[in-house]
Amino acid sequence: MVSSEDVRKLAFAKGMDYIGITPVQRLKEAPAGHRPQDLLPQAKSVVVMGVRIGEGVAGAVKAARGGLRHAVYSYMMYGFVVLNAELNEAAHALARFLEKEGHMSLPIPASPPFEQVKLEAAFSHRHAAVAAGLGEIGWHANFMVPDAGPRVRLVSVLTEASLEPDPVYAKGKLCDRSKCDICIRICPIQAISPNKKVQFRIEDKTFEYSANDKWRCRWANRGLIKAALGSKDIIPPDPITPDSYLQAVSQQNPWEAREISSITDANFCGRCLAYCPVGKKASTYTRSFL
Repeated sequence: MVSSEDVRKLAFAKGMDYIGITPVQRLKEAPAGHRPQDLLPQAKSVVVMGVRIGEGVAGAVKAARGGLRHAVYSYMMYGFVVLNAELNEAAHALARFLEKEGHMSLPIPASPPFEQVKLEAAFSHRHAAVAAGLGEIGWHANFMVPDAGPRVRLVSVLTEASLEPDPVYAKGKLCDRSKCDICIRICPIQAISPNKKVQFRIEDKTFEYSANDKWRCRWANRGLIKAALGSKDIIPPDPITPDSYLQAVSQQNPWEAREISSITDANFCGRCLAYCPVGKKASTYTRSFL
């Protein structure tokens, strides 16, 4: 019979830095169509794995903002593409292991793909990671772990195996709005709301984070403004619509478009992730670039 310890050993053998397990019941308030049982009807557990983004890789975002634009290529590749490949390979290996033990399992890709118009993933790794006890979601809407803040990427495996769960994170609040607003100030396109929020419950705990404007965030990630490393400012309408976003992309410098196409899942921004002070060494290198 497969055990939680077997799962942990495999995850760490595959190079994962974090692993947590949650019963599907903790995610019962997820939106319809995005609950574990919607994707795997007999699912009983969700395994969430994560890898840290290197400090130097996160620091490349700051170097790019400071004038060395080309430094962002390291973040785009080693903060997204390479880590996503490692996560997806680990999830695939875990699902195969669980199925060999007789438990149907479904790995959910780290990122992408996602629903391009609604900007929705098939399943929320962030919320599952909270349920699995790995950390919490910060005000900037990124998932955070205590030792690396939001500099972490996630992947999930749904499984019919009944695995011993981890407790929901309860080691003290990681994101304290009364002491910090760096993510709001550092966002180049004001996508992070200072007051509008999303709330969700897991068991008897309520969590909240900013109701970010996802389309404004995507505008910056695509490099459609100079403040997000674009060569020209394409002023976003209010509100941004899918059609207006596509129109803006068609106006982008064609050489920047080639940069995007050359690195799958590219992201020109990442400032809320890089500048967040949560994490053992984050506050040290944040001060030097703010």
